[in-house]
Amino acid sequence: MVLFPFFEDIEDKRIAIVGGGYAAKEKFFKLYRFTHNITIIAQDMVFAVPKDVEVKSKIFAAPDAEGIDIAIIATDNDTSDRFAQQLCKNKGIRVHVVGHLEMSDFDFPELCKKGDLVVGITSAEKAPAASAYVRGEIDKMIPDCMEAIIKRLADASGNLDKYVEDEKQRSNVLGMMFDYLLEKNNEVPEEEFWAEVKRRAAGMKINSIWDK
Repeated sequence: MVLFPFFEDIEDKRIAIVGGGYAAKEKFFKLYRFTHNITIIAQDMVFAVPKDVEVKSKIFAAPDAEGIDIAIIATDNDTSDRFAQQLCKNKGIRVHVVGHLEMSDFDFPELCKKGDLVVGITSAEKAPAASAYVRGEIDKMIPDCMEAIIKRLADASGNLDKYVEDEKQRSNVLGMMFDYLLEKNNEVPEEEFWAEVKRRAAGMKINSIWDK
């Protein structure tokens, strides 16, 4: 099985984590970086959660599945996992059962996140250690300034049409400015930034004339 990495917005999804052990803890703190709309359902928990997270101290039952969009099942017990998975499937809820990809609707990848930059890594649960290793290596590769650069380019993109009319050329200028900011560790004053944009845009116009 080779999995295609779809990415989706889960901010408004209602998510349940069934279980309160170490596997549930790992999944919770990964999800919490993307949404706080999480309910944990478990008799016992080995970790504490922020106050904005709902906790139900009980065994997962059919009423707990009402209104849930996605369920992460991590009870550390195969029988309990299968029971919770079947309850969720009966109600059309998408599930991920930790350690049982064959029972899941999707995989839960290793994650690297720097602001809006997100990288997901999976080995389809064949070698979790490999996924964790790659995630660690990618984490080390991504500079601390990445989040600020992405925000800066997003803010600037709305004003690029003043300098570059063609949409494809605007995309190319943004790509060049990304390289420029990365090389400078984003330590570029606004005046210098826009001067560089104008210079790159002018160069693209000249190239377009020669192309014709």
